[in-house]
Amino acid sequence: MIIDINSKSIVDKHWICISNKSRDKFLTLTPKPSWTDNICLAICFDSEEDAIKFEEQPEIEEFLSNELELLIWTDTRQSIY
Repeated sequence: MIIDINSKSIVDKHWICISNKSRDKFLTLTPKPSWTDNICLAICFDSEEDAIKFEEQPEIEEFLSNELELLIWTDTRQSIY
């Protein structure tokens, strides 16, 4: 992990995470499915397929049902689509 000039963490790995529509919160399981503003606590995946399989789990699907979410790259925070 790298810290920028504003003391915010920068992730230097090219992984995929699940973010809310505005890309300022990230899905975490600590201690239960919830949103965090710390990308270092986000659930990360190696591939889009792994992220989609994870989203299809009943508990995660129920949590995400009321929220618009995106799959984004952790290093650029850009949508993978």
